[in-house]
Amino acid sequence: MNYRLAPKVSWPAESEDVGAAIAFLKKNVARYGGDPRRIVVIGHSAGANLVASYVLDPELHPADGPGVIGAIVISIPAARAESIGTQDQVYLGKDASLYPKRAPDSYVGDSKTPMMIVTAQFDPVSLAPDSYDLAARLCVRDQQCPVFLYLKGHNHISEVASVGTKDDQLGRGLIDFIESRR
Repeated sequence: MNYRLAPKVSWPAESEDVGAAIAFLKKNVARYGGDPRRIVVIGHSAGANLVASYVLDPELHPADGPGVIGAIVISIPAARAESIGTQDQVYLGKDASLYPKRAPDSYVGDSKTPMMIVTAQFDPVSLAPDSYDLAARLCVRDQQCPVFLYLKGHNHISEVASVGTKDDQLGRGLIDFIESRR
């Protein structure tokens, strides 16, 4: 799926688009052989932030929960309020006092959605703290740590481009996580 882009939209429109895609799947996936009770949502980079925001922030999904059995975030940026930079202001706004309410990690305690976190060895350094901090907060929330995949030898693009190749660390990790949700 895709989502609307800033500056035409602002927070929380893009995460609401994630919710609209999940609602569509829940309603229609059975006719394509899928199970509407077994949806796992995955996002990479900015998409990872949108997925995390949607599944963690109770105001962004229906009252009965996000409608997924798991979420996978790959190389998540701006998960913490202190990580929100000028490049994020076009979507999140310029008022830094709002960032704690717009950063997905603020809502870790409000969700029980199982998550998998992925980061790559050569991701931009600014992304690593968000991935590791989110993992640590989930460890505390669940009293056990989430699935965490560190992709040695990969960068921000090669990690997702490697799915289905000889070096399919990510693809195997995705399958393992999804299969574990049975």
